[in-house]
Amino acid sequence: MSAMNLKSKRPLTRRLVLEVLSELPGIRPLVSREGHVGVLFKDAESDLLFTVAVTLDGFFDNVLVFMASLEPPLGLSQEAALRLANRWNAERRWPRVWVREGKVWADFHLPLPPEVEPEILQLLFMHLFHGLAELSSWLTQRNGTDAPAAVA
Repeated sequence: MSAMNLKSKRPLTRRLVLEVLSELPGIRPLVSREGHVGVLFKDAESDLLFTVAVTLDGFFDNVLVFMASLEPPLGLSQEAALRLANRWNAERRWPRVWVREGKVWADFHLPLPPEVEPEILQLLFMHLFHGLAELSSWLTQRNGTDAPAAVA
């Protein structure tokens, strides 16, 4: 992150989010006309591909939203996909995993102050992408198995 001064706080903006993401090794963000940031993420250890959207939300644009969908879906039944999601969520915190119409999603929402140090965002993104890599590996190991449902 040589281009950024990591010791000073900066306003939390989509531009800062894009700047920090662009500096992460192996991450090549894409930007829509509307300014939304996306990343295609594939862990080297698995064949699973995630489409990741990163944005700021909330009344003051102070909630970092990191949302990933598995592309294409695993091809599991809704029930089997839900069991996998429940199992993941019972054993891990990040990312939260959920299923809609058989498609696996992973997300993370974090309220942040109006100004942040870029290094905090960098560490956060590194943890989030690492979490996706762990999810990818975990799903690859369990794809096709009928994981038992988690009990709350």
